[in-house]
Amino acid sequence: MAIKDILLQLTSYPDRTPVKSIMAAVEIADLLDAKLTAAVCKIDIPDLSNYFSRHLTDIAAAIAAERHKSGTVAGAMIEEFTAALKDSGRAAETIVLKSYASLESAGLIGEARLHDLTIMPMATDIATQFVSQDLVFGSGRPVLLLPHDIDRPMKFDTIVVAWDSSRVATRALADAVPFLKCAKSVRLVTVTGDKPFDDATSLGIVRNLQLHGVTATIDSEPMIGFEGAGAALLRYCKRNDAGLLVMGAYGHSRVRDFIVGGATKAMLADVPLPILLAH
Repeated sequence: MAIKDILLQLTSYPDRTPVKSIMAAVEIADLLDAKLTAAVCKIDIPDLSNYFSRHLTDIAAAIAAERHKSGTVAGAMIEEFTAALKDSGRAAETIVLKSYASLESAGLIGEARLHDLTIMPMATDIATQFVSQDLVFGSGRPVLLLPHDIDRPMKFDTIVVAWDSSRVATRALADAVPFLKCAKSVRLVTVTGDKPFDDATSLGIVRNLQLHGVTATIDSEPMIGFEGAGAALLRYCKRNDAGLLVMGAYGHSRVRDFIVGGATKAMLADVPLPILLAH
């Protein structure tokens, strides 16, 4: 299915989503000729103070100040988002999601299910990692993770697909076809030394991609020492100057089991390049 409706997640508190991430999302929307909607997460801290805390710490004033900070930042990001889309000749649409913490999953997952793709700029805090995991496993839609301090144009000339012929890898590959059509080089990479693999399946999926106008090559990358599959994939991406890594996400949402495959967990913890995850 074509990607024509993209959701961009923006965080207002405690640290805001960088402007670079907004601009990167606009570039991706332009590349795919897709509508882009911003989901701005704004905090609404409840006042749970009692008589003594209000008189001893003035906690109500502190809560009001943090709410105001989040609201001010959210307004600034909406203006930046609107201006960026105007420059690209597109109309801006925004959704404000209120949460009790810096970032929460429920409202965002609900919106993600209504869009073809969700772009999530990553941060170093654990809350962002948890929410990104919930999005991948709970939305039923692909999620594109952006590095925290992205400093390169959104050029997907070389795209690496983590391929092991599994269901989740196949799902991710299918979701990535609109990106693959924009690439000059598509590489299906199997990490060797991880688990047994049938090469015949790779030849079959290459034939299938050709019918979609995508020419792909098959390659492999060995694991070195005790490293995981994620480290091997990232090494391959760096050596080949990949602009995008596509991979299936293994595991379950933390709400259910908090079981995440090793490669998936590694990617959520450290995002050095744009990564398209699908489950």
